[in-house]
Amino acid sequence: MMNLQLASLPSLKFAIMDGLDVVLTPNLMIALGEKFPGCQLTAWSGGSEEHFQALIKRDVDFIVSADRAWQGTVAVIGW
Repeated sequence: MMNLQLASLPSLKFAIMDGLDVVLTPNLMIALGEKFPGCQLTAWSGGSEEHFQALIKRDVDFIVSADRAWQGTVAVIGW
């Protein structure tokens, strides 16, 4: 049931911290596009604190960060 719901996502918004965005965003966009065809993908870059606040407010669906301050606060989900 969960896979069916994820496969039909209309949009997915994520934020990647500066410094990782240039390396990760292109590959992540390709992988997510293949995993969720038809899903509108939106990516932001910036600072980890800004992204964490966006996650709390549900402005983004997930964040990619190397900041250990949030370790244990946000779950890591594998596909």
